[in-house]
Amino acid sequence: MASLRDLLCRILCKQDSHPIREFESVGELTAFILTDWTNLKPYIAQDHDCDDFAREFQRAALRSGYLVNVHLADAGAHMRCMAIIQDEIYFIEPQTDLFWKYGPLD
Repeated sequence: MASLRDLLCRILCKQDSHPIREFESVGELTAFILTDWTNLKPYIAQDHDCDDFAREFQRAALRSGYLVNVHLADAGAHMRCMAIIQDEIYFIEPQTDLFWKYGPLD
């Protein structure tokens, strides 16, 4: 059975393109966040809010070859992103570009 990463790469990556992968370091995540402009888009209640920011950040990461997940927080009242870096979970707030280590994957 193919992994989610393999399936996404088959659908979205060019044959000669790099595969979808996780960030290798906090520095690589930081560099991506610095070049991503999702946080500069306006917040508009009910029209362009947390779920829109999270999914836009996820798509931008995917276009750059990175695997980023969306994550429901606050009992489903908020959506943010999540990345895995070397067996550590990091949460990313795409509206502000803040990110923090949540803890170990295992």
